Amino acid sequence: MKKSEKIVFTIFKTVYFMCLIAFSIAYITELVSPTAAYCSITSSDWFTLGLMSCIYVLIADKQKKDKASDNN
Repeated sequence: MKKSEKIVFTIFKTVYFMCLIAFSIAYITELVSPTAAYCSITSSDWFTLGLMSCIYVLIADKQKKDKASDNN
């Protein structure tokens, strides 16, 4: 795997986990808040998280294959 790919993948993973943590915190606080009338997480937020999760799985798969080919 190229060094530039490793850098981009690392940046994406960092952004993904930061978004996942922020999303989870927002969802939980809105869920348990007694004054909240509705949850502030929209369908586009769910779609974005799902899409980012798919991309994360593809990246992890590529890294796994590259690691396996390096060992052979």
